[in-house]
Amino acid sequence: ILPGLMMWSFVSQEVSWISLPHASKAVYEMTNYTGPDTEKNGIEVYNLAHPKPVKWNAIMSAISSKLSLPQSSPIPYSAWLEKVRALRKDNGTSGNIGALTLLPFFESITRNMTDGAKEGAIGVTMALSKAKQASKTLSGDDLVLPQLGEEDVKSWIGYWRKVGLLN
Repeated sequence: ILPGLMMWSFVSQEVSWISLPHASKAVYEMTNYTGPDTEKNGIEVYNLAHPKPVKWNAIMSAISSKLSLPQSSPIPYSAWLEKVRALRKDNGTSGNIGALTLLPFFESITRNMTDGAKEGAIGVTMALSKAKQASKTLSGDDLVLPQLGEEDVKSWIGYWRKVGLLN
């Protein structure tokens, strides 16, 4: 992990991720949905996103806490990405630094962004009214689909350690 490089600024951004089991269930429900418009329109397309997103910084704070990293001030994404690239130049290899392993992904995020977005606005708000209608999982009921939180972060970190992305 990269102390000091953990946080970039997404103060106003939200995370609308869904766990794989919930996403699978929602896709299944959407696939089997027959509503008034499905016959008329033929193929239906739905957005798959959490109906109650959480602030990006809340997730990053939980990750920092679980990894016992010092809380740092967020930096712009472009500055964070440059620091990660500098690590590649210094090390010459990905080694065991997870951010270097994922560098192509981090770089791909910025390819289609405007300059303003590169400073912290990578999220896109999706319309979910059709998806909520077709999927009880996406209905907004916290008992069916809870918001992301510390338990999710704990699970992710456990997985990242298991597969060797974290020591």
